[in-house]
Amino acid sequence: MKNIIMIASAITLLIPEIACCMRAFTLLAPEVANCKRALDFKLITVDGITYQSGKDGNASAKPTTTASIYFPRNLVSESGIVWEVLIASGNYCYKDHFCKICIPANAQKIMCGCFNEYVNLNIITFEAGSQLTSILESGFSRCSSLASICIPSSVEKMERRCFEKCKHLSSIKFESSSKLAVIEGLAFSDCFSLKSVCLPSSVQMIGWRCFGGCENLGDITFEFGSQLAKIGGEAFYCCFSLTSIRIPFSVEKIGKKCFYSCSSLSIITFEAGSKLKTIKADAILEGTEVVGCPSSIPGM
Repeated sequence: MKNIIMIASAITLLIPEIACCMRAFTLLAPEVANCKRALDFKLITVDGITYQSGKDGNASAKPTTTASIYFPRNLVSESGIVWEVLIASGNYCYKDHFCKICIPANAQKIMCGCFNEYVNLNIITFEAGSQLTSILESGFSRCSSLASICIPSSVEKMERRCFEKCKHLSSIKFESSSKLAVIEGLAFSDCFSLKSVCLPSSVQMIGWRCFGGCENLGDITFEFGSQLAKIGGEAFYCCFSLTSIRIPFSVEKIGKKCFYSCSSLSIITFEAGSKLKTIKADAILEGTEVVGCPSSIPGM
């Protein structure tokens, strides 16, 4: 019993020391993190702007009065990933300093949220010979000053919300010979200034609410030879300015409430030889004229 009491007393005496050690570790943790960053990252100066880059592709730049940033080729990771570009001071990110950016040709992916809420970013260009294949979720979402964009032909996939709520985006163009196959849900939703778009023939799927809330979108066309097979639910939700649309013969499925609240839509035309197999009963507003829909589709 005496031994137990002695051990208990020793533990009690040691607790403050243990606590001190824990505090010391806690205080040291940021320094350890900084040391790790110092090992993983290096500084690069390009055109007078100091960037910090690392193995994972992260990059940041110190505050500068130069708001035009050329994203240097040597800041793209070996795997071709662009994670995020920041103008940073300490822990604060100066996203508002960016108004122009050029993505280098060796970038293959724009990662999730990479340029999300860069509110003064109004010009995005891609270096000639772009190898970009994917723009991931929210890659350029809420870039409220962006007026136009031209997507490189190399891009194969545009993920959810990639240009969502770019409220001044009025022009979307795709380079010729586009490889784009998938445009996921909400990709261009709430782009209020968008008036027209022509989708490349390579596109096979348009996701849920892809153009939802594009209230001024009045002209949607599909490049000749379209391979489009699926139009997701509510894809053109609240496109109030849309008056007519021609559906490519390749389309096999049209999702629920595809043209929901398209109050000006008066006619939908299906191309000759339509392969349509499924269309949800509420996909088209009552009173909209439908031309060329296969007779095998009930209620059409």
